[in-house]
Amino acid sequence: QNVSGIGQRVRTMLSLKGENGTLLGTFDGIVYAIYPGKPPVKIASSSSEKPAVSLLNSFQNGIYLLAGQNELTLFSLEKGVLSKSLLKDDLLAIYPMTGRGEFLISTRKGLYTWKPGEEVNLLISIGKGEFTHAVSAIEMSENIVSLGCKNGKILLFPLNAFLQNPGIFPSQKFVYHNAEITKMEMFKGKLFSASLDKSVQFVDPSLPNPNSFVVKLVENNSWIWDISIQQNKNGVDYLLCADENGSLKKYFITAEDHLNYINDLAKRN
Repeated sequence: QNVSGIGQRVRTMLSLKGENGTLLGTFDGIVYAIYPGKPPVKIASSSSEKPAVSLLNSFQNGIYLLAGQNELTLFSLEKGVLSKSLLKDDLLAIYPMTGRGEFLISTRKGLYTWKPGEEVNLLISIGKGEFTHAVSAIEMSENIVSLGCKNGKILLFPLNAFLQNPGIFPSQKFVYHNAEITKMEMFKGKLFSASLDKSVQFVDPSLPNPNSFVVKLVENNSWIWDISIQQNKNGVDYLLCADENGSLKKYFITAEDHLNYINDLAKRN
């Protein structure tokens, strides 16, 4: 189901909690807000018109971060753009570290930590240890950091131990995608990952042999750039999927919810 309506290729998205809306970042570096039943609203844009990499909540209420390839833009829904900061290297991924007031950043050259208003701090350069390829996606949950790489590999580390010694061996490693990881999300103990191999897959890292129980949820006809898991008013979980064609598609996560939906349609007809 295509529910975007902006007519541009969507690169990233962020759910607006409590507002029943979604922010969309495009390949032209523009941010739109979309709400059910209403036309999209342009909120902010980058200076360079280069692709948006990520949309994030900042560490201040009502302030959001548009992370572009070479620019970080802070904005609000009411005032639009508040400030912009240029980057020296192409940004691949960025993630806020809750409670630390700083971000974990990945570029083509390495992994860094960054606190707004301060210089970036190098953690590890690409080419060392497990990091044979640059990190293209980052996810954190319960002190575990998941790092998805441009070669499709996913590495899991204890966050605190990794920040102290980035050269440690990963606690888990998954190799079921065969192209760049574009987005990951941990949901109900399962790690969902989108990739340029045109699929969304998930795995439960808590299982004794998780690599044997990987589930392919989406097999798309074009690259998948972003995913977001949300819940409707009936408590049903679903996956939003933004792809290369500019479509924003909606999928049920469980077969049971999908079957219930089909049965409901059958009853109406």
